[in-house]
Amino acid sequence: MIPTIIDLKTKKNGKYVETIISKLTTLEKTKELIDRRLPIEEIARLRGFTMGTIESHIVQLIESGLVSVSRYVDLEKQQKIEEIYKTHSASELKPIKDLYPQYSYLELKAVKADLNRTSKIKCYE
Repeated sequence: MIPTIIDLKTKKNGKYVETIISKLTTLEKTKELIDRRLPIEEIARLRGFTMGTIESHIVQLIESGLVSVSRYVDLEKQQKIEEIYKTHSASELKPIKDLYPQYSYLELKAVKADLNRTSKIKCYE
């Protein structure tokens, strides 16, 4: 549900009129564009953010359960990355990325967020 406020400052024909104004958070704005199936590059351009910022939003949305990890990581890769997190210390991402360069940082972060959300394995920053 999108939070709203009522603005009574708008005048129409000399009377105040109730106007409902949406107050979207930055994550909600990004989620709306994700729901439109826009690529990350386009979302970043439209929002005026870097791709890294949008990827950070995506990770937060995955961890909160509002976006599915499968949107960004196919099932086979998810399973392989989950196994990596089970066998390696997940406290730092760079050593894992160095060992497994075939996976993008977004894929690694997205699966880590999903694991945190589902408590399969606790992976901390």
